[in-house]
Amino acid sequence: MKNARMAGLAAIAASALIALLAVSSASAATTLCKVAPSQYCVASTEAYPAGTAIKGTATNFELQGKVLGVETKVACSSSTIEGSITTASGEPQSLSVSGWSFSGCEDKVAKKSCETVKGLNLPYAGSLVHKKSSSDGTLTVANGGSGTPLLKVTCTGSDCEYSVPSIEFKGGKPGQLKVSEQTLTKVGGFLCPTTTTLKPLTYTLSAPEPVYVAETPLEESHLRLCSKYYSHSETCPDASTYKPGTAIKFETSNLVFNGFLIGPVNCGKINMSFQTQAFGAKVFPIGPETWELVEGASKTCKESNGSTCTVSTSPGSFNGKIENGITNGQAEVWLTGKFEVTCGAFQCTVGLTGTVGSLQYETESITRLKYVESVMQRLSPLCPSGPKLSATFSVTSPLPLAPV
Repeated sequence: MKNARMAGLAAIAASALIALLAVSSASAATTLCKVAPSQYCVASTEAYPAGTAIKGTATNFELQGKVLGVETKVACSSSTIEGSITTASGEPQSLSVSGWSFSGCEDKVAKKSCETVKGLNLPYAGSLVHKKSSSDGTLTVANGGSGTPLLKVTCTGSDCEYSVPSIEFKGGKPGQLKVSEQTLTKVGGFLCPTTTTLKPLTYTLSAPEPVYVAETPLEESHLRLCSKYYSHSETCPDASTYKPGTAIKFETSNLVFNGFLIGPVNCGKINMSFQTQAFGAKVFPIGPETWELVEGASKTCKESNGSTCTVSTSPGSFNGKIENGITNGQAEVWLTGKFEVTCGAFQCTVGLTGTVGSLQYETESITRLKYVESVMQRLSPLCPSGPKLSATFSVTSPLPLAPV
């Protein structure tokens, strides 16, 4: 019975908390970061700036193919890629590839040194896109103003030009540019394989080091939770913005269901918390929420005559949102959910619909999440029409909690 009561209180706490902020994807841009971020890279302190040099070296370059049924194989003992960050962030982020050189190259079949292996039409324009839920990204190169990026291979009488491979940017200490085994297409040349296979290749980055592909919020992702107050015409600085993973804590001394035939059902005092999941967003997401009953407070929900009740929720997710309406002192909060209230023989399932609460702030800080006689939807025959929920959740930590 105790577990059932606790589960019921958890469900109520969870639904109220998720009503505070919407779970949605914040607008973000790709950036190269100095640290492995929990979610977002702080642009001012953690992101590498434009102009940062990029350099990587590989030792295992190898091309294989066939010409007139005869196998070909070119290997180089060393290859270097050089470039720089063009823009500090973007979607995609812009990079420049200024050099792609090779040394110690040999025709392994003829056992002769190659005359030339190099990148043609440098510099290349690079585009880097972050891979969600990772520290990696995909790098593609295009014409940087000198022509289509090509790989030129001149060995033992053949003079060949090939398409360039796609590249995976792996974050780490050090980072890597990894090329999987790929087929390169011939775009020009004499006595060349129509297609040639580039064997797996890894460039280890000596600059920048360490490096991680990450995301940083776009400027239009306006809403931030800030440790200091700034006017709503300003942006909260990165140093004052609560980072993703910050625990926001609340408590309520009284959560009440009203409008039942048996009278109000009072669920007493609850502590609640959730973790932020964004640095900034128009619709701000939160993570898993937790709750606890305060020691010494009522451990059960009760009806007006003192009889014990239990409250549980149906499986499923609860969704809500907060938008920049907070600038007028409060924001409308939406949530949905189904609750089963059982008090002896009385059983009623209700749902929350529409605008059911408000997030309020005073003296430049969020202070409470409030539900005042918020109308609930009748979802079972034994329920009366128009049951209601009332509760005031106060922010306990961190303070101040300024929406900017």
